[in-house]
Amino acid sequence: MNYLELALVNAQKGIQGPISHIGVSIGLEQLQVSKAVAEKGFWFVDIPRTSSSSIQYMMGRQFGFPFGKAWIPEKGDIEGLSSNLLPPHTLAYQAREVVGREVWQSANTFSVVRDPYTWSVSLWGYARTINNLGLKIDTFELFLQSMQSRLVGAKEQRELFPSNFSQSDYLTDHQGSLIVNKIFKFEDRDSINEHLNSLGVENILTDKLVASSGNEYVMTDRERSLVRNVFAKDFEYFSY
Repeated sequence: MNYLELALVNAQKGIQGPISHIGVSIGLEQLQVSKAVAEKGFWFVDIPRTSSSSIQYMMGRQFGFPFGKAWIPEKGDIEGLSSNLLPPHTLAYQAREVVGREVWQSANTFSVVRDPYTWSVSLWGYARTINNLGLKIDTFELFLQSMQSRLVGAKEQRELFPSNFSQSDYLTDHQGSLIVNKIFKFEDRDSINEHLNSLGVENILTDKLVASSGNEYVMTDRERSLVRNVFAKDFEYFSY
């Protein structure tokens, strides 16, 4: 447990501590993150349900802090490979502020997106399994309507939670401009693996660490129309 986590736990217990130390801890960690990204020259923006856990696991195993993930199903806790300043599914514009705009501008930033039809079904399946996304999950249509209600308004005003963002929200700034250099499609595994190899990632995983369904469910015409409406920006940005 690092100092920041300890301070938060103590605060919950009503134990007072020197708040200034938290600021120092955050500042030092930000410097470490920025230095690591500058030295390696890349950053991965992890969108949920796009094999992001597998990619982060491989990157953490290969490059260490802060490119990994703190916890992965089947692997449990993985200490020391992620930053508290960049929790799972941090949006690109937020990550840019943590690593610094100059470092971000020169880094090889990349991400993976997925066909909105299968992405939404996969997210629905995850919500039904985990049941912690705060969405209506009884039917796919109710799930889509619930998602739609959460995508209203500026993304910077929403809580950082997977059910509050579309895929394009993860990769754009406040003005709606894409700020990630390379965007790969989930369906093109060869291109993703080739890019990971070019970064120095060895021993590419052939099996997913987290099951990612999406192709099994057969949508009705009404549901397909609703998906196109709810995730219209994703279809436009990523040419699906």
